[in-house]
Amino acid sequence: MSYVSRLKATLNSRLPKHKALVARANEELLAMKAANLVPHQPSTMGNLSVQYQNGLFIGDQLMPIVTVSKKSDIYYVYDKRSRMSGPDDRIGNRATPNEINENRTTAIFSTKDFALTNYVDNEVLRNQDAPLDEMVDLVQAINDVIGLKREQRQAAILTTAGNYGANTAALAGIDQFDNAGNVSIIQKMQAMTEALWTGTNATRKVAFCSLEVWNAIARNPNIRGLFNYVQAGLATRQQVANFFGWDDILVSDARQDTANEGQTAAYGRIWGKVFGLVRVAAGPTIRSAQFGSTFRFAGDPVTDSWYNAGIGKSGGWYARVGLSEDYKVVASDTGFLYTAAIA
Repeated sequence: MSYVSRLKATLNSRLPKHKALVARANEELLAMKAANLVPHQPSTMGNLSVQYQNGLFIGDQLMPIVTVSKKSDIYYVYDKRSRMSGPDDRIGNRATPNEINENRTTAIFSTKDFALTNYVDNEVLRNQDAPLDEMVDLVQAINDVIGLKREQRQAAILTTAGNYGANTAALAGIDQFDNAGNVSIIQKMQAMTEALWTGTNATRKVAFCSLEVWNAIARNPNIRGLFNYVQAGLATRQQVANFFGWDDILVSDARQDTANEGQTAAYGRIWGKVFGLVRVAAGPTIRSAQFGSTFRFAGDPVTDSWYNAGIGKSGGWYARVGLSEDYKVVASDTGFLYTAAIA
């Protein structure tokens, strides 16, 4: 009798010893399955992915957005001297009062167009697993980079000493905020406030710096000494702002890659090693005196998407985000900047 014939006979046998043999074989097969001998089928985790996000962007809070109906136009700049002096206001009987001067000039804004696109292949959409949502990422990725580019442009204006006229100074040596022997930090903070000019409309005094500059300020013994009997530990942003009569201190931890494409990434803080103080308009008007504004064309940003069937195996989706903006220093003497605030 062949092996197969004997196996069938054993499986179909009613003899107790054959039944026991078959039962023992079944138990061994179940044990092998329980021991994970069945191959694992890999799959994407539905509740975890890794994506980096940049730090806090503060440019829009320092140069507030002013919506404009034309892509370029003029605005008026009033002469501050007209409010700081005047003719003799004494008058005799039947005399004619002296006339005050109200001088003003004009300045121009001209918005520039900015836009970026992104693409996702239709095959990627068909094959995606949770938690991926490629159509959401398609636009979100553009907005993240558009925001980065705007932050870089605003930071370039706010961290450039030449945009502050006489209201700027470079710190060195013992005067830098991270120098252990620094004893002048309080006077230097007060000097910033003293240098600011004021306009006719409500503004907020807002200081700004990078995270590394703020950390040096927060642990400076002279700053911490102001609050020894109030709270232990490092000084907080609101404590320092309240002490100097400022409305806020904005601290950005945002980074940028300064290396050329194809080279090893070189990351640095967007806001560098400066410490500044500017007036920010509570609500920009034609008579506001604030340091700077972001002029944005009405209706922007514009977002659209379209399908291109002629690409790849089954086509894909493009998305675009575009806007028109200009970044202007409106009143340079309503700000003050320390460069090289730390070594």
